[in-house]
Amino acid sequence: MKVELKKCYFRDFYDEFLYVSSKWQKIKKNPRKKVYKLTSALIVAAFFMFVFLILSCFLYLKYKELIFPIFIGVCWSSFVYILAYLNNINKIIDMYTNDNNVQVMNINDKCVEYFDEKKSIMVKWDDIACVVINKYSISFIPKTIFGFVISVSINNKDDIVKAIKKANRDSLLIDNNKS
Repeated sequence: MKVELKKCYFRDFYDEFLYVSSKWQKIKKNPRKKVYKLTSALIVAAFFMFVFLILSCFLYLKYKELIFPIFIGVCWSSFVYILAYLNNINKIIDMYTNDNNVQVMNINDKCVEYFDEKKSIMVKWDDIACVVINKYSISFIPKTIFGFVISVSINNKDDIVKAIKKANRDSLLIDNNKS
């Protein structure tokens, strides 16, 4: 069944897609695990690193030990790295939201194909561990590291679920979007 995907212009989908792409192996082991937005996870990490940085500065002022300047340097460099990574993620999300390519997904009993004007991806059903429906995305999670994570916007949920059921692969569906 061929599904023309509705264009997604909201940042939350791409943010969630990037999280799923980076954590797909954990999601494969526990598909019911809550999926977050990548920028939220990075902001939390930056906050804790900043707290450790401030704590290290106070401990150094109090005890004047040599280990604290080293720890301060590690905390500071980690904090700057996280902020730079967060900035890059936001630029990637902006790039995705401005992409106006027509996207099509073909789901049949043998494989899932995703293609647009720039790329084409085909994944056989034997290589898909599960299809997870999250708050903003529907993600096809691969079984091995050689597979691709394919995510589409939740705006396409009805058509995608219908196509998966028509391909007799509804046993792979896991709905994490239920309240």
